Order: sequence, then C-alpha cells, then structure tokens
Amino acid sequence: MADLPKIQGKDKTFLVDTAGFCSEFPADKYLVFKLADQEYAMGVSIVKEVIHYTNLTDVPNTCSYIRGVLSLRGIVIPVIDFLEYIGLSATSVTRNTLILIVHYDDMFIGILVDSVEGVIAISSDRFIPVPAFIGKENVKYFKAAIKFNNNLILLIEPRMEHI
Repeated sequence: MADLPKIQGKDKTFLVDTAGFCSEFPADKYLVFKLADQEYAMGVSIVKEVIHYTNLTDVPNTCSYIRGVLSLRGIVIPVIDFLEYIGLSATSVTRNTLILIVHYDDMFIGILVDSVEGVIAISSDRFIPVPAFIGKENVKYFKAAIKFNNNLILLIEPRMEHI
C-alpha cells in the first residue's frame, strides 16, 4: 500500500471536530460533506485529505462518472463524480468544488463534493437503515443513514465497484 505524501501548503483544507454525544457505544468519526444539497458522510479514517478542485486530465474511453485523473505528489488518482456514479445528475463544478482524496482497497480515489461540513463523532446506535425512498437500485451505495441535528445523513459504503 502506497502512502500519500503529506501536503505542505495552502491547498489543504483543515476541518474542525463538531462532535460531542454521550452513548454507551464507542463513537467513530465521519467526514460530512454536501452534494446537491444532500449531506453524505464517509469514515474519516479513509479520507486522506481534502483539496480544492483542480483541472483534471481527461481519460478517453472511460465511464462518464470518471471525470479524469490528477497527479498528486506523483500519484495518479482517478476522480469520480459520485452523483453520476449512482445514476443521478452530474455534479456541477464551481469555484467552491472540492475533491476528497480517499484510500481503500489499496487505491487512492478522488470524489467531487460541493462542500465539506465538518467531522462528527457518531456511535453505531445512532445509525438507522437506509430509507426506502433511496430506491432499491441505490441502497447498495450506502451503509446506513444517520440522524444528526434534525438532518438525515447518508453514510457512503466505501467499497465502490467498477471504478
């Protein structure tokens, strides 16, 4: 497994922990981010860093949800549009768009996001099943849902197929 070298400089986004719940279950930390006004979360342990959007290199003959690749300190990282990956409308890139650099299955992948809301600590007793309105075809992309501050946050299943 290759380790991504540390970034020194202004392109790294720092996050503040917004957690603080009491529970008999141990709490894990999750990075909460927005895509098209919906909040999603991913285990903070697989998110290696958050960078500002940068121009990507197109890769011909790939799936439409692969927006391109970037080279980050010598490592070529494919960048995906998660919304398009799950069959929704493509993410609009703006000057506020960020890329989450995640690591799983011995691979680095970038995921486009609209914004990062912060890091929260949530115990597993606060998880609820993925709501039926997500649709049977999309349930496989999510581990659970989290009720947090009167919002429903969808917890992304980190194992993505066909990337």
